[in-house]
Amino acid sequence: MSMFAQNDLSKAKMRSIFLTVLMVLSTTAALATTASASVARTYTTNRDPTDVAIGDFDCDGHNDLAVATDGTHSITILYNDGNGGFNERLDVWVAGNQNRDADWDEYANVEQVEVGEFTGDSAPDIVIYQKNNPFKTDDSGAPAGEPGNVTIIENGGCNTRDWSIGERFTHFWVWDLAVGDANQDGNDDIYVLDLMADLTSQRVVTYKSPITSTTNGFVTSLGSSQQNTYRSIEVGDYGETNPSFGCNSAPSTTDDDIFLLRSEGLDYSTGQVTNPGNDDNISIIEYDCLSQNYPATYSFGTNQVNTHTFQFGSIGTSDFAIADVAGVGYIDTMAIIDGGVENLSYTMASSQGTWGTPQQAYFGPYISWAIAVEDLNGDSEPDFVNPTIAYQQNTSDSAVALPPVSSSTSPPRSKSRFPTVMAVTSVRYRTLLAAALPPLTSVSFRAGVPQHPIWLWVTPNGILADGETTSAGKANTTP
Repeated sequence: MSMFAQNDLSKAKMRSIFLTVLMVLSTTAALATTASASVARTYTTNRDPTDVAIGDFDCDGHNDLAVATDGTHSITILYNDGNGGFNERLDVWVAGNQNRDADWDEYANVEQVEVGEFTGDSAPDIVIYQKNNPFKTDDSGAPAGEPGNVTIIENGGCNTRDWSIGERFTHFWVWDLAVGDANQDGNDDIYVLDLMADLTSQRVVTYKSPITSTTNGFVTSLGSSQQNTYRSIEVGDYGETNPSFGCNSAPSTTDDDIFLLRSEGLDYSTGQVTNPGNDDNISIIEYDCLSQNYPATYSFGTNQVNTHTFQFGSIGTSDFAIADVAGVGYIDTMAIIDGGVENLSYTMASSQGTWGTPQQAYFGPYISWAIAVEDLNGDSEPDFVNPTIAYQQNTSDSAVALPPVSSSTSPPRSKSRFPTVMAVTSVRYRTLLAAALPPLTSVSFRAGVPQHPIWLWVTPNGILADGETTSAGKANTTP
């Protein structure tokens, strides 16, 4: 069976690990006037780390790390010692078979991880997506797949290192996970963007906390993938277009709305494009506090009430990010990576729901598939961090170290070289100078380090930035 594939899966997974660097790099950026340099440290995990989330699991005021490890039956937790060190490692067994002789199909391949308080006991929990083996066949070639699942790993309490498997929810294939608070009741909710076994039906399934054995996810159907595809989700407050829809009394009518990256239609069973178009649309689905839910269906292009669409005018992208940069209480910045053209595009809201013309920020001759946006230096302007996998040198000179070209009139060619770098672009500085500036900071990561390490960057005093309880990134995998 042929399935749609974007970039090499291993490269896509790496972005989650590099986005972990973003969280701690923000501390370095804020202290740039007093700190002379960063310090790189490596910590081992179980094999094949693919995603990282941040939370204070032992409630000591210092952020710890939860690491999804693909190709295993466990996840890794790295506890912060209070000085920015993460030498205390705990591998938590998350297989369906709690005996250590678990078969490969008994809930393996943890590919995504998020953090939130899902059970009502005030101790931060972990939610994971285990891919398992959904496309397995038996000896005769008939389908015999083991679908994936979304599972809560429950924290035993702030003063323990005990973890247990909580509720499991079957999902054939999960594109993305997010954590938010739909109605701002103080309980973290889980959002699952999935593809069903027919390889056509797409959904957002929302699990509202506190989550128990009787919890049922609320389904928002996104329609057929052959019309439009959705593989990336974020949640945040769009800003109410109708104040009565807010979950609190006016003027503080807040809730968490769904943001989706919409792409062209595809037949996932063949990989063929069925509805050509640009992959640059952000679709917003508002939460309705009157009905206490999201709509049961979302249909793009129908002017559906309480939904919105923003088009960046870019040919394509693989990731987007949202943020409340100015601290106004709603999402005021959206950004995407422009596919392969060394820019990112972003838009800012002048008021709730009023978006400006998309602008571009140049981040250099790099190849990037992921993006995060934050205010790193406290100037209320967006700063963008995007991990890259290669340095791209564009040239029309046939004398460069490339395979020989047949004619001097051949079109420009490019070559790529490693290692990976982190590009940090400040919109404020770029605007002041009215010029395309190179990245403010580039960080190189060497390849081939043994024992499956993850890289962390901390300030010279060794302190990890406190206060973050959200995921550091996500792995946008593809069947």
